[in-house]
Amino acid sequence: MATLSAQSLAGNFKDLYEEHYFNHYVPRQCGKNVLNFVKAVKQLQGDVGRLYVVTIVNKGFSVFGMVNAEKARGERFRSPADVEANWYYHAFVLDDSGLVYDFDFGTTPRVISMEEYLEDMFLDEPECKKPTSGRFCAGRATKLKDYEFSSISATQAIKGQSERVKEATMSKVAHDWKVLIN
Repeated sequence: MATLSAQSLAGNFKDLYEEHYFNHYVPRQCGKNVLNFVKAVKQLQGDVGRLYVVTIVNKGFSVFGMVNAEKARGERFRSPADVEANWYYHAFVLDDSGLVYDFDFGTTPRVISMEEYLEDMFLDEPECKKPTSGRFCAGRATKLKDYEFSSISATQAIKGQSERVKEATMSKVAHDWKVLIN
């Protein structure tokens, strides 16, 4: 099988990603959504060697999942979340060119760079910039320090294996996302 460029990789997965985004999405089941997607890619392409399943959790004492409500997909599926989501953990797919496939990001399927994804989904807190918002905000510095990523190859994820998991804080990932795949 020929090696695909980053653009052709995203292009090959775009239709499948959109199909899964609209027709196979299960609310509050990010891990299941990701695993079903990589299994479908394997069935279609035969190889998922360029894909990684990434999980993020809070290893600190603050609330995890303080995502931007207007960026996170709400339970009503095609509308933004009404309030900031508070997730126990979150999972998404990352390809080896740094593109993120997240079934809970936005109200339309969008493949986005890891840098833009981290900023839009987690780090920027627009509601907290309003002096009268009254919302608790974990804060950028806390998230960079306490949120931890782990990644595993999609091949291992499909097989249910967990050896060779890579781990890094959000600070390290924000500086260089490749720590998750190298």
